[in-house]
Amino acid sequence: MLRAIKLLLMLLSRSKLSVFGVALVNTGVLFTAFLIWHSETTPTESPYMGIFSYNVFPGMVAAGLVVIPVGLYLAARREGYTRLTISSIEKLVESTELPVIKRVALVIGFLTVVNLFIFSIATYESYHYMESSEFCGLVCHMVMEPEYTTHSISSHAGVECTECHIGPGASWYVKAKISGSRQLMAVGLQTYPRPIPTPVENLRPAWDTCEQCHNPHYFQGNHIKVIKHYAPDKANSIRYTILNLRIGGVEEVGRRPEGIHWHAPPWTRVSFKAIDEEWDEVVEVSVTEANGKQTTWTRIGYSDSEVQPAHERIMDCVDCHNRTAHHFPPPEEAMDGALTKGEIDSDIPWIKTEALDVLDVSYASTEEAMLGIQSLAETYRDEMPLTWLQHRQGILQAIDVLKNIWSTSVHPEMNINWRTYKSRLTHTDTHGGCFRCHNEEMVTEDGTALESGCETCHYVLSEDDPAPEVFECLHRERGVDLF
Repeated sequence: MLRAIKLLLMLLSRSKLSVFGVALVNTGVLFTAFLIWHSETTPTESPYMGIFSYNVFPGMVAAGLVVIPVGLYLAARREGYTRLTISSIEKLVESTELPVIKRVALVIGFLTVVNLFIFSIATYESYHYMESSEFCGLVCHMVMEPEYTTHSISSHAGVECTECHIGPGASWYVKAKISGSRQLMAVGLQTYPRPIPTPVENLRPAWDTCEQCHNPHYFQGNHIKVIKHYAPDKANSIRYTILNLRIGGVEEVGRRPEGIHWHAPPWTRVSFKAIDEEWDEVVEVSVTEANGKQTTWTRIGYSDSEVQPAHERIMDCVDCHNRTAHHFPPPEEAMDGALTKGEIDSDIPWIKTEALDVLDVSYASTEEAMLGIQSLAETYRDEMPLTWLQHRQGILQAIDVLKNIWSTSVHPEMNINWRTYKSRLTHTDTHGGCFRCHNEEMVTEDGTALESGCETCHYVLSEDDPAPEVFECLHRERGVDLF
């Protein structure tokens, strides 16, 4: 065996193509090793550096490993041998000066061992790099930039894209890479849709991804949620909406599910049919309980129509939590968040109104938007000079925050604006979110409507109230301050 390997290495020096393959392998390994060392010792790294480190140069190594045996085969054919045997290799090399061949073979053999070691590291790192959020979001810069931007400031910023979009197991990894190849072609040919359509039809079920960390079956009872709004008036007056959310759930088989998470238990299957691509126009809802009992609600008038459902889906987490890691907040919500966190000073008169006036505008480009938002300074300087003198620094800081807010939710090059991607976690209108299914038009055969009252999911303790009674009660009786 060792003799055969020695003779093969000697033969390499007889084939220029094989020598070229060796050069490819060594060049690829050299640059791969250098870039891996660079990535480990440099705090910041370009995503394109990662492509070269873990894809381009390892690809050179793989190409070289293919070229080498091809060169050997052609060299043998050129000398009249159709098969590479030990005897044929001996005849091929015997005409060459043996000491020279031995030295070349020794160098090639040593480099091969080193190359295999570095290439194995590069292969391992390549797998992990292609699993990273930076690879998903920054390599295909314009296409995935909106999703990457919102993901980086979400509660799931520490979770890699693939943990939700692929999940564990080899089968979904292979499916994702096949799909990714098609997407790569679309990026190269500039044929990808703008914006990227949602919902993602082939997204892996949430019980294989979300539920690796979250457990919706656990009974959580009720949670208090305080929502802080700022009125568009001179004082930016604060209003509170306080909800007692009926999260519910179930801890064990035999206990009837209740609350919002009653949709989630694995022994109760909730499915729906929709006639549109966005899954907003739901026409039928079915619930199959653990004992096999099925109840179906159908939209009034649908059973007599000829419209066929475009989608039938078993409900899971993302049918409500559809923008968990990629939320594009509308202007009003984004402003309330910035004021609540103190990023924008709520003591600046009319800041909520004036900020919305420059935010909620249809700008043709990012450059135009930045100029439009910058005009807020001129508004205060020209129309409210005293306020400008008193709050100049706060206004300039607010402008920077507003530019960041706009850049997070609006991406003209992808045709994404404030209202492109709707969150289904709430019901800001009478046809979105919960009301897609929970409405009086959805009835059983005997005419029973699907429950749609407010208290199905929450109790409203206060709504747009500047001084909620529950605040006073908790402070007076328990010494508790919610804010």
